[in-house]
Amino acid sequence: MLREAQEIIRQLNIDYFDTDQRVEIFNSEGLRTEDRRITSRLRLQATVEADGRSKYEWGDFTRPQGFEAFRSENDYTSFAEEFIKDMAEDLRAVPVKSCIVPVVFEAGPCGTFWHETCGHQLEASAVSRNASDFAGKVEQIVASEKVTLIDDGTIPGLYGSAAIDDEGFPTRKNILIENGVLKGYLCDRLCGRRLGIPSTGSGRRQGYTYAPVPRMSNTYLAAGSDNDEEMISSVDEGLFVKRLGGGTGGREFSIAVSEGYWIKNGKISHRLRSDFRSQRKRNSGMDQESRHGWKYSEN
Repeated sequence: MLREAQEIIRQLNIDYFDTDQRVEIFNSEGLRTEDRRITSRLRLQATVEADGRSKYEWGDFTRPQGFEAFRSENDYTSFAEEFIKDMAEDLRAVPVKSCIVPVVFEAGPCGTFWHETCGHQLEASAVSRNASDFAGKVEQIVASEKVTLIDDGTIPGLYGSAAIDDEGFPTRKNILIENGVLKGYLCDRLCGRRLGIPSTGSGRRQGYTYAPVPRMSNTYLAAGSDNDEEMISSVDEGLFVKRLGGGTGGREFSIAVSEGYWIKNGKISHRLRSDFRSQRKRNSGMDQESRHGWKYSEN
């Protein structure tokens, strides 16, 4: 269907993956608990070409469900059509020179920014070894009063959610920054002991041969009261970011813009070319680092 609709496609591949993980956790303190984690995924890999320029990109349609994730054909076909359409539009985008300008993020798909700039530094593994700018600053002002940052592993239907973490503690809603004030960190059992605070249900292990470490689940910026149109109209020249790609985090961070537009005289103008050479990924509603780790922003 996509090949028929889009003459610019030079290569297209679709893969299907699923997991059905059944977890049982026992410890020496008498804990016995269990969880079941199911994921289904379609991965699109495409190369498009037009006007002498080509690009390759891959994207995932991922749901924390079984085959019922594909009950509505409109969901995954719409994702595939939008995926190719976006690649075609990026071929016609124009480059921009390096500059320092105001940036406005669209609500929803730009949670990678908070994940990379704040999230990893709020994990107790970084705090406990003094590798975080947030170490020792609980109850201090660390951001604008407009910033309330939350990590919540209990939200139904999201990829980062689970009944328990990988140490058997129930997941929960953790308010990390509230109105600009640092309220706490994401902890597993070990790092919590080092810091003298309880686990926040954030322990995650890569596999059975690895020790658990504190990691994010569903990390997001709480909705604010600012008007979207007013934010854009207040910018003479700047960048409007509709979607982010991958990134690296810590005290120094970098984030790729997958879909961005130039703001001129308070209005959204032309699309900017995403000219990074590494493989880009586009995910349906979620970005992931491993089993958990979906990031999103409400503001």
